[in-house]
Amino acid sequence: MESNNEKETRIYLFKIKPCSQAEMSLFAKSKVLSLASKDLNISPESVVLKKHKHGKPYIYGADNWHFNISHTDDMIGIAVSNEPVGIDVERIKGANLWIAKRFFTVSENYYIESAVCKDRSFFEIWTKKEAYLKYIGKGLSISLRAIDVFGLPCAMESFEKDGYMISVCRDTHKSGLTIEFCDLAYNKETI
Repeated sequence: MESNNEKETRIYLFKIKPCSQAEMSLFAKSKVLSLASKDLNISPESVVLKKHKHGKPYIYGADNWHFNISHTDDMIGIAVSNEPVGIDVERIKGANLWIAKRFFTVSENYYIESAVCKDRSFFEIWTKKEAYLKYIGKGLSISLRAIDVFGLPCAMESFEKDGYMISVCRDTHKSGLTIEFCDLAYNKETI
């Protein structure tokens, strides 16, 4: 995955038919195992999935192969990188501003209140917070209010696709970022 010491992050987005959370998790896990097998040039049976203390998954023995998964409704996001990475995907819908008041910082609330589209801004902040927590591997062991997305010590990108907000957190903006979207028939479309 790494060539000439260059960093690379790939994002895979899968829009699927609505199904259970268990089915979405199984699909995402099988896709990660397939990608790891291909990227690491090892047999699928040799890929061992483990979890860190706070639940962040990793591939055992693959120190330079990082991944993260997010799924919601009918969208699955998988980030694969040769540096630590976190991803969050959420459908943009009616924002619960009470949640923002309770869990977001003053600057984040100001950003939402000042926005033309408060729903979009809310989910941009929310997905950035989640992507950061997944990036550092701490889960919700850290208070959401303790994280201000405007002052994070990492690279953060957010974008919309088909009514979803996707945020990706990684070490640096200097690494390449490619995004691949696959629809129900798995027809590839680059965004």
